[in-house]
Amino acid sequence: MFCKNCGKEIKTIDTFCKNCGEEVKIKNFFIIKEITEWLKDNRIILFILIVVVIVMIFSSYPEDEKNSSIKNNELLQQNENIQSKSLSLIVSEWRPRIAYIYCRWEYDDGTTYLESQGSGLLGNDAIEGIIVLTNNHVIDDGEGYSPTVCGILFPDDPEVTYIYNEDGVIFYAADGDDWAYFKIKNPDNYINNNALPIDSCSDLSSNDAIGSPLVVIGYPSIGSQTDITATQGIISGIDGDYYITDAKIDHGNSGGAAILLKNNCYLGIPSAAVTGEIESMGRVLKAAEIFD
Repeated sequence: MFCKNCGKEIKTIDTFCKNCGEEVKIKNFFIIKEITEWLKDNRIILFILIVVVIVMIFSSYPEDEKNSSIKNNELLQQNENIQSKSLSLIVSEWRPRIAYIYCRWEYDDGTTYLESQGSGLLGNDAIEGIIVLTNNHVIDDGEGYSPTVCGILFPDDPEVTYIYNEDGVIFYAADGDDWAYFKIKNPDNYINNNALPIDSCSDLSSNDAIGSPLVVIGYPSIGSQTDITATQGIISGIDGDYYITDAKIDHGNSGGAAILLKNNCYLGIPSAAVTGEIESMGRVLKAAEIFD
């Protein structure tokens, strides 16, 4: 840079010319000029720097987004694992009490005319003692006759408990509702150890019920042939004495247990599946109708 007064070279940062002492008033102008000239001479380098900065910005953003997505997926997986763990714990808690029931009806000459199979729930009633709760239609032939004999089997219990008609231990709902129970007079050790009071849910209003998750446990004919089968769903609606659910209920599930997950309580008896044009919806007889 040169002094405009004397023409001699001075430094760009000087405020006064060291040769003539004149104040340099156009300092900023020359600074800008020199910067402009530098940019012209080094525009290729500048272009490369700009490209590098842009690449760094755009390459780091997706990585951050990717990391965020990974973290979100990990959290979702953790929540699913927690829910699955809770579900598995609830099912394992109720599993020992879910009975497989098969019944046979015979004529007086011993000829079998009807057989059925279903599910039941082992419980300890304060009045009746140890019982197995089930659906009325599981142990009724449709004509009002009790089965000649029923076999009751629990998971991990090698012994079958047989109930005969003459024992007088089959009880049906007096009001005609679809529930009944066996009274177990001579329980084995397994039944004694697992016969607990049935912790039933209170009658839920639509606001509290609809959308609540549940699990249905029993022995459906399309499920496992050697152990319980659990199907999960929600309470989809309420129809009088029944909760409606999208959880799968099939022949054999009848009489089992529907468990409300949020309270881990006995919601009622899985009783029927009503098939529509596209899907089927299950019916669960409210526990409140049984224990009222």
